[in-house]
Amino acid sequence: KLTALIDRNPFILGTTHRALNTTPGNNDFSFSFLDEFRNVGTANYNSMQLSLQKPVSGTGFFGQTYFTIGYTWSHSIDTASGFRNRGNRVPTYNAFQFRASSDFDIRQRFTASGGWDLPFDRVWESGPKRLTHGWSIYPIYTFRTGFPLDVFAGLSRSRTRPGPSAAGDPNLVRATLVGGTVTLFDPHLSQTFNGRTGNFYFNPANFTNANLGGSTCLPCVTNPALRTYGSLGRNAFRGPSRSNLDLAISKVTSLSRGEEGRLKMEFRAEFFNLLNSAEFRDPSTSITSGTFGQISTTFDPRIIQFGLKFTY
Repeated sequence: KLTALIDRNPFILGTTHRALNTTPGNNDFSFSFLDEFRNVGTANYNSMQLSLQKPVSGTGFFGQTYFTIGYTWSHSIDTASGFRNRGNRVPTYNAFQFRASSDFDIRQRFTASGGWDLPFDRVWESGPKRLTHGWSIYPIYTFRTGFPLDVFAGLSRSRTRPGPSAAGDPNLVRATLVGGTVTLFDPHLSQTFNGRTGNFYFNPANFTNANLGGSTCLPCVTNPALRTYGSLGRNAFRGPSRSNLDLAISKVTSLSRGEEGRLKMEFRAEFFNLLNSAEFRDPSTSITSGTFGQISTTFDPRIIQFGLKFTY
């Protein structure tokens, strides 16, 4: 069991009266919502994890090499993600209503890392050892699929207005899906919707606001039904995947007599996001935002740093 937030004083279904206020002896009270953390949430995680390792070996012409390759297929499912925070909320009358992929669920992840002592001193045997000896490279590659995306209706919680289940839960209201599917786009390309141009990841016209008490939103294209949760399920589609390559180049030079001298100098050049590719963050999923559906931020571009170390 997981701790989740519920309302202990919900609206009675089909009315504007709260449960505790209508019990005998409480008729004169007007308590609003009474939030409580209770062990009503559930979660499970299943995965397949594979790895392939090659230890440091090889002293021949091509030099020493090693690598580690890992792949994980997994699925995390819960009724609400998080722990003891207001976002970890479930409907009062049905804690399992929004059981779906966890907010942090990553379906696939691949990683590969390793090292290679470059054999320049073997290729150029007559060259100066201080120049040709001690070169190494260390690549790290990662790939993962996208995180789940959730589109809420953007409604504020009210002390007097029942939610769609009459349980005072408008902050659980999601958008209504128009057309049955979510249309995704390549965020490298610009799109224009409703007079707005940007790097859209999904079509904002695929959603309409599940209305509650007359709330409206900019991207709405149809009149939504009153007091509904919306037809879009929790975490119904996913954001962009991410692929990244880092690389470090190292040169160790002996400053003492011979290659195995105690005093050594190591120079390192490290490249993060070596290819300087655009690694997109998740788009805006706030249906009331002017950037709804757009990606406006990325992970860091290429970063290069240098280091110098002496050992003795």
